[in-house]
Amino acid sequence: MIVCTGSIALDTTRTPFKTVERILGGSASYFSFCASFFNKVGVIAVVGSDFPEKHWRELEDKGIDLSGVQRKKGKTFHFDSSYSFDLYARTANKTELGVYSGFKPVVPDHYKYAEYVYLGTTDPKTQLATLKEFPERKIAFMDTIGLYIKENRKDLLKVLGEVDGFVLNDEEARMLCDTPHLLKAGRKIREYGPRIVIIKKGEHGCLVFHEE
Repeated sequence: MIVCTGSIALDTTRTPFKTVERILGGSASYFSFCASFFNKVGVIAVVGSDFPEKHWRELEDKGIDLSGVQRKKGKTFHFDSSYSFDLYARTANKTELGVYSGFKPVVPDHYKYAEYVYLGTTDPKTQLATLKEFPERKIAFMDTIGLYIKENRKDLLKVLGEVDGFVLNDEEARMLCDTPHLLKAGRKIREYGPRIVIIKKGEHGCLVFHEE
């Protein structure tokens, strides 16, 4: 079983070509959809009372276990963003955390025996506390965003020392390692703990760093 933590959100996305409003988004949604092609997936997240039932069914129809998703009174996390013509540069217009603010993950008992864990974008202290709930894990990967690199660097480095793999984009890698050189950044991040580092480069693919 694969267990992932992160956000289930409602996204408003604006491009020069089309705008979509309050569609299913969030790191846990995207990860679980993809991972469901390969294994049973359990999700740890939170949604508000405004979360559309059709989106809940979309996740269930993929065989995704939602017993770790809390349903709280209030608004679901909403992210409004705009993309440039090349669909690479993104501007965050509005972030409404809603019930995601102060979210404390609760790990169902049957999740705790999972061999594979993916820590989606949440604050590093929550990531570390959640990771400790999986004593039998074989592999754990994590993700982050620039906000936590800037404001929670010390806690982020603690989590990096406990995981097997780290996924981030090129901008975040440069920020974390204070260097414009991605090769240097990838090697430096491996020194923090993860044996596998994946630096995403959008349409240009990714850079993968590992011991081999």
